[in-house]
Amino acid sequence: MARPRVAHRRDGSGIGLIWGHRTSEEGELLCHHGSTRGFTAFAGFDPVGRAGLVVMGNTLPTTRRALTWTAYATLCALRGS
Repeated sequence: MARPRVAHRRDGSGIGLIWGHRTSEEGELLCHHGSTRGFTAFAGFDPVGRAGLVVMGNTLPTTRRALTWTAYATLCALRGS
């Protein structure tokens, strides 16, 4: 799960068994998000910092993906804790 199976984008992002890999100066984050009619979910963790976050909501999926972006920003903020 933690090893990227498909590398893409110029920023080094990748896909590993449906988990998105995001790298930055602070390290790597592994995330997965999705939605169905009326529900949105996000799961992510920082393997080095041992922090994780799961968010589920009964919100409609939108093009803005507010729940997903807010959850990702919260996970990034947990790194500094």
